[in-house]
Amino acid sequence: MSSFGAAAIADAFGGGGIYTLKMSLGLLLAIISFILLFFINKKRVLIGWLVLAFGLYILFCCGVYGIIGGIFYTITGIMILARK
Repeated sequence: MSSFGAAAIADAFGGGGIYTLKMSLGLLLAIISFILLFFINKKRVLIGWLVLAFGLYILFCCGVYGIIGGIFYTITGIMILARK
């Protein structure tokens, strides 16, 4: 929730709503990634690429608040793809 507060303050000083949009999209992608992890056995390669892509988006576009989650989702995506 503090990330939305920071985004709201940044938007108030001329952000034009882009920071809140990035945080909202990052939160949505984090929820989707978490749900996808329950379906790894169905289509492992597709889910691995999606979790990796979502993790990289969260890592680079959500600022300081997305670093830890983005790193974890990126590592998880790589581990899914490396599994045989």
